[in-house]
Amino acid sequence: MEEPVMAEFDLKKQALVGPQGRLAVRADDEITRKLAMLIEGECGDGAPAQAAAKFGFCRQRYFQLRAAFMQKGALGLRSQKRGPKTHYRRTEELVCQVIRHRFLDGDASTEVIAQKLRQCGFAISKRSVDRVMAQFGLQKKLYQYRPDRIGPCIQSFRTRKTDRSEKADSLSIEREVRQLLAQKISGDMMGLWLLAPEHLRLGTWELLSRWTRQPVEAVETRLALQLVHEAALCVTGIRAARSLNQTGFEVLNGLAFVASDQAVHDLLARHTVAEAETLQVELGLLRRARSHFRGKLLAIDPHRLRSFTQRQMQRYRGEVSTPF
Repeated sequence: MEEPVMAEFDLKKQALVGPQGRLAVRADDEITRKLAMLIEGECGDGAPAQAAAKFGFCRQRYFQLRAAFMQKGALGLRSQKRGPKTHYRRTEELVCQVIRHRFLDGDASTEVIAQKLRQCGFAISKRSVDRVMAQFGLQKKLYQYRPDRIGPCIQSFRTRKTDRSEKADSLSIEREVRQLLAQKISGDMMGLWLLAPEHLRLGTWELLSRWTRQPVEAVETRLALQLVHEAALCVTGIRAARSLNQTGFEVLNGLAFVASDQAVHDLLARHTVAEAETLQVELGLLRRARSHFRGKLLAIDPHRLRSFTQRQMQRYRGEVSTPF
């Protein structure tokens, strides 16, 4: 009995070749090529590894295709889309959180939303938030639920000659500060951030909140913190020089702007000198309890006293020879 002659796939001719002729195969027909490989590996004289090498596959891939063919037939040989089959980053819960934050604050940018979600324990980037926004058509700013509700405003220094009215409600302040943090901060005032641990140890925020007699989310406490940091720089007229804008100083105060002289004067006008003295005494007692004061004589604000030196000091442009 004669042995049957099996057709083989000719790679050069891109066709199934038999003793009586050949059948051309389209260049994009991957299913037929994989099926021909399985036929040669299972029914031919060669081993499966030889058939896989002939068609450019490894032995492991050969048996993967064989298992897919046994389970689903020829349709199982079709190549599937590579990569993860589900959104392992943009889960259903995360998508709901992105939409929630978008509706809670329609003016918040994608950087701010991503920052809030990372603080809640979600591993998400700005790009993922952008994709969720595009998927649900939320790129445009949403209308406020109460557009007639106007929050408090405050004057700020924007340039050396221009003031601008800024929103001073807690939601707007948090949004703008988060935006500055998301854009990264750099400048020559970053050394003041070394005071942050000391503020936490002394409870500066609680002291200033009691002095202003305002809730912690109000802007008055942040304005008082701006006064504290201005004094820490040991320079007078710093707001008049308008030299603190966009240098990291405003973010340290919990603000996205440097408040103008009028805003600070309005804050000070609502409090008496006796209240300021009470605040200083309370702060002094805290510092003495922490052994910050070793001596018996205490000088309040000594850098405001005029003094002289015989050392050669750097002279700034426009400076006259006067005591400093």
